[in-house]
Amino acid sequence: MKKASRLCIAAFLLLSCGCSSPYRGKGLVPAAQPQQDAQPSTCTALDIALSFDTADGEFNGMSHSGAYLVLTNIGLRTCTVPRRPQITWLDITNAPLKAQPDTPKGMHPGPVLTPVVLAPGKSARSALRWVSGEVYDHNTCVNVAKGTVKLDKGDVSAPLQARICGDASVGIRFEEPWLQPQGETAAPAESSNAR
Repeated sequence: MKKASRLCIAAFLLLSCGCSSPYRGKGLVPAAQPQQDAQPSTCTALDIALSFDTADGEFNGMSHSGAYLVLTNIGLRTCTVPRRPQITWLDITNAPLKAQPDTPKGMHPGPVLTPVVLAPGKSARSALRWVSGEVYDHNTCVNVAKGTVKLDKGDVSAPLQARICGDASVGIRFEEPWLQPQGETAAPAESSNAR
């Protein structure tokens, strides 16, 4: 009898002090869980259109040239693209050309780059720049007909007529800054996806 009364007193004290267990009444009351935002998945080649915008010669100068690389989400879902996409230049026969992006200063191996989130209809771009003239003691140049960007489940490609030159002793290099999100745009008419 004493044991039963002690249990009743302990239960009464527990409930009256506000120190409740997860059991209330007949059911289990789960602890509040913090809400986690669902992270968008990576864009596939079906989600993205690639285009190159020469900006009416804005990049052209003394033996220099360039173009904006533009990635546009033409899909129906929000997804992500790499902050610094992997670009391959191709010649008129679709053979890959030996031209590599410069490694930005301080990147050895460098910071972790968060991907760019693109909602449907949104774009991101990067201002690519390169040497277009024979300005080195030992020149090597390639003629670009098309560029491709590697994405999840395939590549996207678009035409670009360009001449990229470099020093033969170090190879052909071009500048590729990080992609920056842009305003809402329609899918480029002249771009094509290689799947």
